[in-house]
Amino acid sequence: MKAALGVLLLLATFPVGVLGYNAYVGYRMNKDLPKIDRDPATGIMKGAEPVFLEADGNRAILMIHGYIGSPTDFGRLPQLLHQAGFTVSAPLLPGHGRDPRDFSKTTSHELVHFAVEAYTDLKKSYDHVTLIGLSMGGALGVIVAANHIDDSVDRLILLAPYFRIKHHWYYLLPAEIHHKIASPFIPYVKRPGMFKQVYNKESLPYLVDYDFISTKGTTAALQVSEQAKQNFAKLSASESPILVIHSKKDKAADYKATHEIIEKLGRKDVRLVLLNRSNHLILWDYEAEIVEEEIMKFISEPEVRDEKTIV
Repeated sequence: MKAALGVLLLLATFPVGVLGYNAYVGYRMNKDLPKIDRDPATGIMKGAEPVFLEADGNRAILMIHGYIGSPTDFGRLPQLLHQAGFTVSAPLLPGHGRDPRDFSKTTSHELVHFAVEAYTDLKKSYDHVTLIGLSMGGALGVIVAANHIDDSVDRLILLAPYFRIKHHWYYLLPAEIHHKIASPFIPYVKRPGMFKQVYNKESLPYLVDYDFISTKGTTAALQVSEQAKQNFAKLSASESPILVIHSKKDKAADYKATHEIIEKLGRKDVRLVLLNRSNHLILWDYEAEIVEEEIMKFISEPEVRDEKTIV
């Protein structure tokens, strides 16, 4: 009897709690979003603009940023690559960098199509195109590379790639299940600043991303991840060397999923670097210089060995 009453009480209070939370988030969005500094012509948040740095020669690098992020995810890496003689393109993904409500209208198909077109456009002008993807951008990078085997990327670099959400004991159930249950009722989630995925808090002022997260947008990101996992096996036929850098202390994307998927690939030209002091945004955290050095070494060395390094 008590158990039944408890269930009835939960069912009665759930709608009230959801309505209250949605009202709070809606109020905060209406209050906070107008205060964000934007380009009046494009609506893009200041600092989230696409990056294009042109250089002489026929080598280019496409950089695809992460979920709810912007090209700022890459820190100073675009400038370092440009100084090394590469043309660098870091576009802004659909639904990103403007208003979180835009992300609620963005589908996984649009994200994938955008990434494929960005690569195709660069390939028209440059013989050699390296692809760097961070987080969801890493998943998009896998899809692009897997579907361009005959016209392969020069090199593929995956930074904290998103193949599975990191599980924490207090979730009880996988985060994907929580999302599936809650998303029909909660359109947006307010993300406190303390949950920005970087341990070096001095980096926080330089990050340009969303503080309000669309659950429909999250569904699109989950679909991109699933598509990337389905496409990863195709890379066994690719001649593109692969570098993967992930932190064992990443609280957003599970590095174990990354390790598992690489092991199944069975290739000899995949280099895996595991970090120990960084969170998800590894180019803004305590080992950012190590990440930069590994990338610069990888794009310049003539051959890549199958090797795992923990730093």
